[in-house]
Amino acid sequence: MADSCFECEYRPGEELVFRFRPTGLKLLGPAGRGHLRKAAREALLSLRSLIDAGVESLEEEGKEKKSSRRPRKIDVQ
Repeated sequence: MADSCFECEYRPGEELVFRFRPTGLKLLGPAGRGHLRKAAREALLSLRSLIDAGVESLEEEGKEKKSSRRPRKIDVQ
């Protein structure tokens, strides 16, 4: 597939990789380049969402650990 401007690689249980070769992208018109730019933006926004979710998960995990370490008042009779 070296002569193709687009390549997709997938191995079950692993990642899915899309490759766009710059030489092939030169053949696209302005509309095609605009679509690719918008697609790249959407991919970055989805990655941002994943990172935000990961950060929130870590923060929640940290809050749970901190709350379990707080001293508690125990009434003794």
